[in-house]
Amino acid sequence: MNRKYKMTGLILFIAISSTVLNAQDVRVNRAELPRKEYINKSHLSIIGFTVNESSFIDIQNILGYTSIIDDGHEDVICYCSNLKDDSTKLIFYKNDIADIVGFELCSGINNYKTCHETDKISIKTSTGGGLKLNLSKD
Repeated sequence: MNRKYKMTGLILFIAISSTVLNAQDVRVNRAELPRKEYINKSHLSIIGFTVNESSFIDIQNILGYTSIIDDGHEDVICYCSNLKDDSTKLIFYKNDIADIVGFELCSGINNYKTCHETDKISIKTSTGGGLKLNLSKD
């Protein structure tokens, strides 16, 4: 069965501590998970930017300058698709530990009003490992 789950506000969020990135796979240690879960390192990169390796400057040099937002916990930069009827956003996070500690790929959510439009982001944007919005359950 090939069902697609489409939701307004669907989010793909990747955030990893800088201390665990040396392994090939990153183990997520959460007591509530029923089994060991892994995030393949390929999912830590998106459109050429990698968690704990890329910087805000790297991102702004490629995607264009945008204001840095202080959300109270981390600094944030936000980019959105410039395509008509495509509300995809890509948000990068940094803190005092690392320049890029995570990213969020979302659609239909208007949590930041100062997102810079770019043609490099769309509903088809995916991580290096292929995670993207609107994936089927299969």
